[in-house]
Amino acid sequence: MKKSVYLVTPGETFDEVNPGMTHAGFSQIRALRPLLPAETEISLVICGTGKRHLNVRDVLNLVCLRVRWTNLVGGPESPERTLGQNLILLADGTPVTQASFNPAEYAEAAMLAVLATAPDNSVICAGRTCLNMLGRADAKLATVYRISFEGAPT
Repeated sequence: MKKSVYLVTPGETFDEVNPGMTHAGFSQIRALRPLLPAETEISLVICGTGKRHLNVRDVLNLVCLRVRWTNLVGGPESPERTLGQNLILLADGTPVTQASFNPAEYAEAAMLAVLATAPDNSVICAGRTCLNMLGRADAKLATVYRISFEGAPT
């Protein structure tokens, strides 16, 4: 059976630990709503646990639907570029190298499992990092990615 899962990345965020979206970020996400199935057609919302993921869920008015929460699709961590180095700030502000955060040897399998278990017409409020886990280095802010597959995702 063929199914589609919609992955929505947050809009512009503040430059802080566990950032929420800026006013511009809220506007960017509002503009994406027509790209998603109608509210009555959405079977499940899978939401990351960071402020920006909650902002996406709220702006898209997905709060009354069946929701599952997981940091596999995005957590309170945030990317940071300091002294020419790409870092990830953990929820408490601790900087870690990007290479040591969500190492590829298990991150891809976790994201494929999320996609495989999501029912058709699920919406995932996620960070760009989960797209990176699937080999999409070109992931952008404020974008809807429709992932369609039959059987297991690859």
